[in-house]
Amino acid sequence: MAAKTERSFLDGPGARAIALLCFLGSASVLAYLHREQLWPAADAPVQSAEEAAFLACVGERGAHIDKMLKDGVVEEAQAALFRGRAEALCRDQTGGSAGPPPLPGMRQ
Repeated sequence: MAAKTERSFLDGPGARAIALLCFLGSASVLAYLHREQLWPAADAPVQSAEEAAFLACVGERGAHIDKMLKDGVVEEAQAALFRGRAEALCRDQTGGSAGPPPLPGMRQ
């Protein structure tokens, strides 16, 4: 005679259903907490006022440098130098930097 063995509740379909509900609950909590990484906003990032002012300043000064280059007033190397100086000037005027850059070989 074969003896009928009793199955534990943990081996049955009820326990599996509870485990599935726990898994789905955990996955939904993680998806909610990381929703910004999973589904980034479709809108373009909003620029700060300082960044918009900086971009306008660099664009205006870059147009002047391009005109001087086109007219033959400056050479390409000079134009590159002027662009770097214009960027530094615009950062200083719009508050885009915390001060002057460190000297070469020096750390802040």
